[in-house]
Amino acid sequence: MLNNRLQGTALTENDLSDGPRVISFISGKGGVGKSVLAYNAGAILASQSRKTLIVDCDYSFGNIHILGNVVPEKTLADVMRDHRNFDPARTILGGNYHLIATPSHGNKFLEYKKAAFHSFVNRLRDIASGYEYIILDTPSGHLSIIEETVRHADINLIVINSELTSIADGYGLFKYLVKTIDDFSAHIFLNNVEGESDYEYVYQKFTVMAGRFLGRVPLSAGYLYSDRHIIDSVSEQRALVDIFPDSPVVRQLSNLCKILTANNVSGGSETTIKSEDNINSIKALADIKE
Repeated sequence: MLNNRLQGTALTENDLSDGPRVISFISGKGGVGKSVLAYNAGAILASQSRKTLIVDCDYSFGNIHILGNVVPEKTLADVMRDHRNFDPARTILGGNYHLIATPSHGNKFLEYKKAAFHSFVNRLRDIASGYEYIILDTPSGHLSIIEETVRHADINLIVINSELTSIADGYGLFKYLVKTIDDFSAHIFLNNVEGESDYEYVYQKFTVMAGRFLGRVPLSAGYLYSDRHIIDSVSEQRALVDIFPDSPVVRQLSNLCKILTANNVSGGSETTIKSEDNINSIKALADIKE
């Protein structure tokens, strides 16, 4: 593995009038490809000369450092303990792409402390002011971390796939955040689909349920086809844009990045929600309501 610790002084340049844009990747269920999406979205932004930081907030089980093939010397735990550790904890993933890694790569168990994480996220825009974009990759189902990151993010991306349990857990997370955070909004991204019809079906089911029972509907951020290039890039521990720059999967991810970076934070699109008499025909979906 490579050891790409970032050398030099702390970032001081900040040509951003409002500071970095913070983007949270969240999911209600593990195994939907959220971390791979977050890592590759950040790599695409960095390839566009946008200074990007990804923070692996999956405190005990994160793997962004594995995807990037790096061995960090300091991690999120060090920064949470003392914000002055931010600069030495930044690890190079690429020219414009840096990582604050999860503590999980070490052998020593480090207890997660809610107050310390709150302090870190609350000050993140200041201590990372030299970046244009900050991506927060969160642990699936860890409501304390997810809620904290969502409260500080400019845009939230809920990642699901077409598996019924993923839809149900994604809806459950959306429902919890709508009820917990007054101004919460989110985009839905469907990962690993076989075709556009799968995406349209799942997004419609999700939004009909949300509109009927919660009175709030997530916007669409699109979808990503099942693609062998993704498996190959994970195996090679390199970003998709670095090894398959002209592939369809990179074009789809580039479209996602356009939504995540749009001047209008609400961005994306909202598919027309058609009423369906058989919306409750799947019992597992009928059960996830108020």
